[in-house]
Order: sequence, then C-alpha cells, then structure tokens
Amino acid sequence: MDLEKYLGKEYKFNGRGEEGYDCLGLVVDVLADNNINLPDNDGEILPPDWMKENPNRLPEGLSLYCDQINKKNKQPLDVVVFEVGGMPRHAGILIDNYRFIHIFDNSKARISKFSKWRKKLHSIWRAR
Repeated sequence: MDLEKYLGKEYKFNGRGEEGYDCLGLVVDVLADNNINLPDNDGEILPPDWMKENPNRLPEGLSLYCDQINKKNKQPLDVVVFEVGGMPRHAGILIDNYRFIHIFDNSKARISKFSKWRKKLHSIWRAR
C-alpha cells in the first residue's frame, strides 16, 4: 500500500483529489489505488452542516457497499469510522492493526495510531 502521495495533502471540505481531500475523499482514493471501488457517497455535494440533517449518513452510506466488520477481524484497507462530537462523522483506512491514514478538519493527511482513536471508534467496514 503506497501512501506517500497522500501524506501531507491539505484538508478541503468536499475535496476529491489533488486540490485536497476531506476524510471520505481520501478513503475513496486510497481504496481505488488498491483496486477497491467504493462509490463516493451519493455524488451529492454536502453542505457544511450535513450532520445535522442525518447524523448517520456516513455509516448508512457505507452500508450500501460494505459489510460491517467486528473489530477483532479488522484488516488492512478496512474503513474505520469514528465518532466526533458524538456523531459518526470521521473515516480513515486501516494500514495495519496499529495505524490508519486519515485527514481531519483543517489539517493534513497523516498516519495516526489506532490506539489513540480506539475510544472514539464507531464501526469498521469492508468493501464487498
């Protein structure tokens, strides 16, 4: 899994590519580079307050193309979803059992320790 081209990319709301990414855009592109096709949401450009309309939009969208996985069975390239502000609104890709790549609001794409985010874990998904 070659992640170098993603590291340090700037956060951009609704970002999908070289100009920057949001967390879902990064997930979709990392999976695509590993020959896993995960459609990007429903193609709708989301407003900044999209979570207020449907707080479960991220896991509901993933459930259309992925199976939810027990955390004991996680493996590289699984999508991890975390609760932020009490809602499942952040996603990344597992690199191994200890690390994942993600990008968060107003930051850059980076690799983080899974253990530091474990308490915020909402769900783990594997593309079908």
